[in-house]
Amino acid sequence: MHLPLRNRASLAIGALLAASAVAGIVHLSGDRTDANHTATNLATSAPASLETGKSSEPGPSSIGARQDGARPVASSTPLPVGALADDEPTAHFKRALQGNDDGAKIDAVDALVTGRKVEALPALLAVDLVREPEAAPTIIHAVGKLGRSATSADKTRSAKTLGIWLDEESRRHEADAVGNVPNLVEALGELGGPEAIDAMVTALDGGRLELSTQTLVVQTIAAESRGDGRALASVQRFLERVSRMPQAEGIEEELRVEAVSAAKSAVTSLQGG
Repeated sequence: MHLPLRNRASLAIGALLAASAVAGIVHLSGDRTDANHTATNLATSAPASLETGKSSEPGPSSIGARQDGARPVASSTPLPVGALADDEPTAHFKRALQGNDDGAKIDAVDALVTGRKVEALPALLAVDLVREPEAAPTIIHAVGKLGRSATSADKTRSAKTLGIWLDEESRRHEADAVGNVPNLVEALGELGGPEAIDAMVTALDGGRLELSTQTLVVQTIAAESRGDGRALASVQRFLERVSRMPQAEGIEEELRVEAVSAAKSAVTSLQGG
């Protein structure tokens, strides 16, 4: 039996309205999965109803359940980032990393720091900085801030990871890496502790850091370390190196003078002066 075009259009509209109404009712009851399934069943059944001329209005057994009585299968499509306002911050951060929204990633990391979610450290430490050029500075500082309040084991792991990142980023010459290097030094200062000092000493003696960054390392070591023999020896070696540097011009000379001054002050501080 073939229905006139007007009747077929009326039936199609009726089917869609019925689907929307049922989805709204079930949504109000809190069962969103049933609503989606019911709406999909009704919408997809509309063409068959139009062709046969049968009514597309759902019967009692078609609402919220399949004809065989089994519950509908939930959709496997992941929820978008931020879909749940009360979502657990660590899970929110992990899901943000899977997307391409740099702003969402940065906001998720900030939420971890604000909430003092120390348990998120493993997820932060697993990040590949090369793949996250925009969010990397925020992630780096989050490791330093959260690691300071972490257990001894997690604090040690944080210091080692920051040290590895510092070594890796100092070998790259891309703009994001150049910016990450001083951020990593600052994060080690935020983290504090013997392991963080060791990481900075290793970087200072490595000879790959720019002079301005070496000066920052020296200043950070002096602020975070007292009575550390290895740190003192490393800063003294740095002072010897910069003291032998010939005078330059312009910004280069300003950097040399600043390095000498910072090294002298750090030596005095580390010696307890």
